[in-house]
Amino acid sequence: MSSDHKNGQHGASIPVYMLVAAILVVVTALEVGFFYLDVVGELMVTIMIGLSILKFGLVVGYFMHLKFEAPLFTYFFLGGLLLAISISLAFLTLFTNFDIGDPNMAQMAPATPTPYPTPTVVLVVAESASNIVSESVDDTLVGGGGIFAGKGCGGCHSIDGLEGAVGQVGPDLTNIGTVADTRMPGMNAREYIEKSIIDPNDFVVDGFAPVMPELMGAFKEGEFQGLVDYLESLE
Repeated sequence: MSSDHKNGQHGASIPVYMLVAAILVVVTALEVGFFYLDVVGELMVTIMIGLSILKFGLVVGYFMHLKFEAPLFTYFFLGGLLLAISISLAFLTLFTNFDIGDPNMAQMAPATPTPYPTPTVVLVVAESASNIVSESVDDTLVGGGGIFAGKGCGGCHSIDGLEGAVGQVGPDLTNIGTVADTRMPGMNAREYIEKSIIDPNDFVVDGFAPVMPELMGAFKEGEFQGLVDYLESLE
């Protein structure tokens, strides 16, 4: 039994406990500061672990009185602690690096997230719709509605009253002549419509993906202006 036990005392004096408590408060404040201010960069984890070990040692040594116990108790405590850490690391390594379902316990490669394919799929659908409709519509169709249908625009956009214009990939263009006039400050409806066709992904309506293909190379003489005239008239 230690001399402290024999003298009826166990542990440190009150000033020492107050000093240890103050150190714990300061260390905790440093941890909070490092976390929220992010002033240590890549050293964050290392510093946090070091500060946690310091706090753990102070609490166990002083407030759990391990510092003042017989060495045998210290050995028992440290032995159990090391055993628990070793088991935890072993299980962490097992479940992180090995495939439990593999009878050979082959090491797994890090999982790579699969990119979300929707924009690519929608783009393919939009281009395919354009090709299909273009092939099925007579090139002799005249007027803006005929140009709209002939270029396959109805595969992606809808216009009330226009046969085949029932697409859902892009926004409804039934009233685009009115809506376009309010889209961009300083830009009237015709300018907005022209820009949307020339650079289709510059103005993307909320809720829709930027997948409209460029069509300028597909227009014959007069078709671009004819299409713009038609869309501008949809009020």
